[in-house]
Amino acid sequence: MEDAFWQLYEKEPIEKITIKQVTDLAGYNRATFYLYYQNLYDLRDQIEDSLLEEREQFVDAHFTNQTPLETLRDETKAFLTRTQADAEYFKVLLGPHGDPAFVSRMNDFAKDTIRLYLASTPTGQSLSPTHLDYLTEFYAAGKLGLVRKWLDDTYTIKLEDFIDLIIRAQIV
Repeated sequence: MEDAFWQLYEKEPIEKITIKQVTDLAGYNRATFYLYYQNLYDLRDQIEDSLLEEREQFVDAHFTNQTPLETLRDETKAFLTRTQADAEYFKVLLGPHGDPAFVSRMNDFAKDTIRLYLASTPTGQSLSPTHLDYLTEFYAAGKLGLVRKWLDDTYTIKLEDFIDLIIRAQIV
């Protein structure tokens, strides 16, 4: 049912999709749908949760005992490598028919590492906590905007070059 939902969601906003369309396309009946999902928003939320939880677990398991810059680079690389594998989901979720709550969660995901890195720099150390929060927000939103562009352009920049671009933008 997730695949059927996704085929429809790629083409139109969730508000225009019906459960009947999803179940017909998937070859199931409505009762089966309701065994797993409360509604279409619940289905979308479960897909989103799965995408983000997988990445959070990977990042949490792989990056300790590194400098903040090494962590920033490695987490960015790991996140983008895994995002490339699920690009069709991220293009939609971050696109015009996407979920604003997902965009906010993606932004929050990026902020922890960015804040850690910025706080380790001379510039970050000279900032008040409020100013550090603002700068972190700025870089997280910019990073998310770059990821959107990269996905939309179907990786016209190689992954390693893209990571370098993101890191350079945050170091400036």
